[in-house]
Amino acid sequence: MPRIVRDGPPGVKRGPNYRQDGRGSGETACASIAAVRSRHPVLPVALVCLLAAAPPETTQPSDDIAAFLVAMVETQSIQLPTYTARRAVDAIRVDGTLDEASWARATRIREFRHIYDPARPSKFPTEAAIVWDDANLYVAFDSTDPDPWGTMKNRDDRLWDEEVVEIFLDPDGDGLNYAELEVSPNNVVVDLLIPRPKADVEAALRWNIDGLQTAVGRRPGGWIAEIAIPWKSLAAAGATAAPAPGDQWRAGIYRIKRPRGVKGADEFLAWSLTRGERGFHDPERFGYLQFQR
Repeated sequence: MPRIVRDGPPGVKRGPNYRQDGRGSGETACASIAAVRSRHPVLPVALVCLLAAAPPETTQPSDDIAAFLVAMVETQSIQLPTYTARRAVDAIRVDGTLDEASWARATRIREFRHIYDPARPSKFPTEAAIVWDDANLYVAFDSTDPDPWGTMKNRDDRLWDEEVVEIFLDPDGDGLNYAELEVSPNNVVVDLLIPRPKADVEAALRWNIDGLQTAVGRRPGGWIAEIAIPWKSLAAAGATAAPAPGDQWRAGIYRIKRPRGVKGADEFLAWSLTRGERGFHDPERFGYLQFQR
């Protein structure tokens, strides 16, 4: 327990709740703690008291610091998923069929949840898988969908307003300068480099994944997206070469399904569940992508 210094060293400002007898004013202290608690309800009591007792003239933390503490506490309180990406055992042809042995042995991600209503089961099951080799990261999506659709035709159109599958990649895990790629059922793509969540979209769109390959195939009751992302294209996101076995990145894997003619039935699905108010751009909630030989 910290020792109470009644008078304090010379020149140090006392907090607003200080009294000469070493005790704070009960009413003022309670009001300060209640105010902090109402703004940041997930913070532990010790941090709430620290924020409430700090002299506002000199040491009151900024909203950014408080938000960081909140994000840290929330992330520690949940179990983020880990996906182990295995090295390819044969050459992958990006054609939307997933008929290589590498895909057959890859672990499938099947648990995608609504970010706005996690308890509601999806009506449109989604599977995803990832493999890699010296040249590329390969991502596959298999989306159940009797009526996939899209009207946009140009690269870097705002595909998120229609139907897409998405992969976010943060090689160094710092939540900054992460890559975002979306593919529509018509094999239209949008790729962005996100400096930070809520950054300017137009600036983010100026970045492209050089050498990107995508293909979309149809199957009864659904569609398949197959993607190859060259390692060298991710330099701005923090990677310039294939990872070593054992390396770990952060990643988000998502799908947007918007049934035509059904109001309120849109599905925003995530492998690693994000906070609804942040949408998919919640890097503290990205899952872990582990590379294995």
